[in-house]
Amino acid sequence: MFITNTGGRNVRIKVHTGERPYSCSQCGQTFAFTGLSNVVTHQRVHTGERPFKCDTCGKLFTEAGNLKKHQRVHTGEKPFVCPRLVFKMSKE
Repeated sequence: MFITNTGGRNVRIKVHTGERPYSCSQCGQTFAFTGLSNVVTHQRVHTGERPFKCDTCGKLFTEAGNLKKHQRVHTGEKPFVCPRLVFKMSKE
């Protein structure tokens, strides 16, 4: 177990105990995340909320990271290099 300081209050985070202190109010699924924000992200499965929109094509996403990955389709960015083969990929 280790202690971290989040938002001015000490939060106990148990690691490797199997504790799943957070749960979804819709389906009851439990989570071992370190914060409630991840449960909010999960609840978008139930609400259909997709607050992150691609400015290029309008496609909607539940998470900012998924939007960022998607934007590589439009930019052509391929930031991941295969160490064995000499080519670049847009996804790890």
